[in-house]
Amino acid sequence: DGLAVNISYRDGKYINATTRGDGFIGEDISQNVKTIKSLPLIIHKSNLPQKFDLRGEIFIDKKDFRTINEELKKNKEKEYSNPRNLAAGSIRQLDPSIASSRNLKIFIHGISKPSDFTEFKKHSDLMIYLSKLGFPINNYSKILTNLEDCFQYFHEMDNLRDKISYEIDGLVYRVNDFSKS
Repeated sequence: DGLAVNISYRDGKYINATTRGDGFIGEDISQNVKTIKSLPLIIHKSNLPQKFDLRGEIFIDKKDFRTINEELKKNKEKEYSNPRNLAAGSIRQLDPSIASSRNLKIFIHGISKPSDFTEFKKHSDLMIYLSKLGFPINNYSKILTNLEDCFQYFHEMDNLRDKISYEIDGLVYRVNDFSKS
């Protein structure tokens, strides 16, 4: 559970990042997203399009959330109510050093235009490729082949949710075949 983000790359270089906003216009959060240590800012030797946009989720671990709130409490400052609010508030800071100090993380989970990625026929293949390029991809992603497997995986994740180091607010199922999107 975090803040949805759209990240643009041109010629293998990070250009900018925006929030999802209203679906058409989002906030420019480029400087703060650059501080996320796990996000590659330059991609060397890839088969990705010259211009492409990735979609992801910025979040903060439960442990980091507790540490920050303990420090705020010690300083008699207002604490954050949940990790999502802390991540969203951190990424919207005017000072990128504050965002950097919060140890924000990101998972890349999609792309804006599948038609730009003609080399990849399946979403799962693209995610594996992005992972090999250094993009953080959620390790709980799984290919399911039928509705029964979807229900079973939902229950499996529901049983794991308290053991995962970050908050989750649900699962996203997507069609793996780009020709169907």
